[in-house]
Amino acid sequence: MISTIKRDLQSFYSYPDVDSLDKKMKLRHFFKAFLDIDFRAIFIYRLACFLNRKGLKKIAILLYYRLKSAHALDLSLYAEINPGLKFVHAFNIVVGPGVNIGKNCVIFNSVTLGNSNPGWKKEKNVNKEMPTIGDRTVLCPGVRVIGDIVVGDDVFIGANSVVFKDIPSCESWSGIPAKKISYNSFCD
Repeated sequence: MISTIKRDLQSFYSYPDVDSLDKKMKLRHFFKAFLDIDFRAIFIYRLACFLNRKGLKKIAILLYYRLKSAHALDLSLYAEINPGLKFVHAFNIVVGPGVNIGKNCVIFNSVTLGNSNPGWKKEKNVNKEMPTIGDRTVLCPGVRVIGDIVVGDDVFIGANSVVFKDIPSCESWSGIPAKKISYNSFCD
């Protein structure tokens, strides 16, 4: 957990200049970042996941509901969110159970990552497949990625886009439904 939080802290200080990602972090950097709601939300989420894995589910759920009520963050304790996550304007973000988010991703406000079957019915025939987001992906405000979607590495998805199909690595997409708008030249 400590290495994950260090990576989140490095991501917090390096965005958007990813080249400075290897900057040495000190305790004062943590306390300064903890004053920012974006980093604090990630830290509380990581702490809740850690407590849930250690069998302290009631405390984990209290932290989950604190994030949900105070900041409108519905981040499932059963999502797999890799190190280096960066929130920008951490408000109204939904990440469903089973979602896989890669390393060093940036998520803006009002992003939804979930399944295409609404509700909580537990039927054998209902697929509850969730999206997979690649490394170094940027999800701008209002993005919706719904269903069994795979978003590749180094992808940029523009504001208010709705993604219904897989996105290959190194591309920029935007619109409703989202369409390719360019190839990211920094991937070469």
